[in-house]
Parts: sequence; C-alpha cells; structure tokens
Amino acid sequence: MYMLRHHVICQASLPPPITHHDSVSQNDLKHLAWNIGKVYGVSGYDCALFVKIAFSNWFKGTTVETIKSSLRDSRGEKRIPLFTPEDIAAIRGV
Repeated sequence: MYMLRHHVICQASLPPPITHHDSVSQNDLKHLAWNIGKVYGVSGYDCALFVKIAFSNWFKGTTVETIKSSLRDSRGEKRIPLFTPEDIAAIRGV
C-alpha cells in the first residue's frame, strides 16, 4: 500500500506497471514527473511515488525517498529535459 496525499492506494487496485524500454532512462522518467509536478503544483514526494508505481520496472529496489532526492538529476543521457522556469510560466499562461 502507498500513501498519496490523503488517500491510501492498495497495490492490488493499480493497473500493471508500464513495460520497461531501454530507450527510456530513469532520469527521463524522473524529469517527466518533475515537469508535471512543477506545472501542476504536485509535491516532490507525490511525483516520486507516481514514478515508483507507474514505472516500477525501471525502479525495482529504489525507494521513493531516493527517487524524490534525484528528480532533477541532470547526469547522463536524457531524452526528456527539465522544464525551465520560463517553460513552466508559458505552460501555465503566466
């Protein structure tokens, strides 16, 4: 079971995890979560939990706290860049 904000999510009620593809890295998925979280005001913990649940095949043996602490990791090859503050403002229409 996972705690997401104030809701308890039972593992049995979740859809199966997304199939692992070598062309997508852990950093890509963390950047995706970071970008979505920044645009919609989602906490780092909830972004990390989303990644852990939805992409569990990429993050076996990785804790939610470890994912949270490295959501903005810019090392290594990546296909999904981090949004800049300007990107976020443009998306929000500010």
